[in-house]
Amino acid sequence: YERRGQGASRRDNNYFLRHQVWKNEDQFKPRQELWSYEENKLNIIGLGGPGCGVASGFESYEQYNVCYVDHENKHGYKNFHKVTRRSSHEEYESKYRKVKLNIDSKEKAVLVFSGAGKISGMALRLLEQLKTNPVEILYIKPDFSLLSSVEKTRHKIVLGVLQQYARSRLVDRIHVV
Repeated sequence: YERRGQGASRRDNNYFLRHQVWKNEDQFKPRQELWSYEENKLNIIGLGGPGCGVASGFESYEQYNVCYVDHENKHGYKNFHKVTRRSSHEEYESKYRKVKLNIDSKEKAVLVFSGAGKISGMALRLLEQLKTNPVEILYIKPDFSLLSSVEKTRHKIVLGVLQQYARSRLVDRIHVV
């Protein structure tokens, strides 16, 4: 990258860092401009209450295609897919029905969820459905002071399985927040 003059003020340098340009004359466009013309959309899939809440934050940006999966649509999400409420974590996996997600089949997908809820039982089946997409996971670590012993155990199991998926390269990355 080129630097704009030796006597540039700090404000000018900060402006330059935010609007870096390519060094080649034929590709002389601001970085923001190149990013806005990007055609590929990132698929964000929110699973369960916490996952849908975090995924909804991406909906205002046009480069994201956001889908929501839960047993009830409390907040009036647009691209919502309802699943039947189950009594246990195991039932969500064993009685899983394929969810028709409105996503691009070859674009990257980010699955957002917390492992403490019962609905996280369907996360592995949902990952199986997304096997044609490169997948990243945004895992929401729950607050342990608010969890029951069953929810703590569920969280540990789900996070352990996801780590195994990452080690075996079945998912690209796991982000734990």
